[in-house]
Amino acid sequence: MDFLTFVLDSKLSAENKENAEKLQKLLEQFDIKVRFADDLLTIGSVEEDVTRIKTRFAGRKQLELDRTYDLDEIEKKIAATNAETVAKELKVSRSTLFRKLRSAREAGENVIN
Repeated sequence: MDFLTFVLDSKLSAENKENAEKLQKLLEQFDIKVRFADDLLTIGSVEEDVTRIKTRFAGRKQLELDRTYDLDEIEKKIAATNAETVAKELKVSRSTLFRKLRSAREAGENVIN
């Protein structure tokens, strides 16, 4: 556990008290514990909570192709058959295929991976 304790002025104004409460609400959104007791303000977090937040995987993992393909080669295959067939050969969805093609073109690359 990592906690910091601050000594506050014992005569907190109403505005400062309101700001302290806003700080508390803001920090609690990030699982940071905030406690007020007498003229002490304690802010901290539990190590397990921090680890859980830092290692959280949001969204899907990016799909990587099994090897690098030439952009022209893929475009020729799409022209000869269709995008759905080429995507199945590469074991990705049609939308992933088009997304990879677009990002390769935008980056000025001649390969997709």
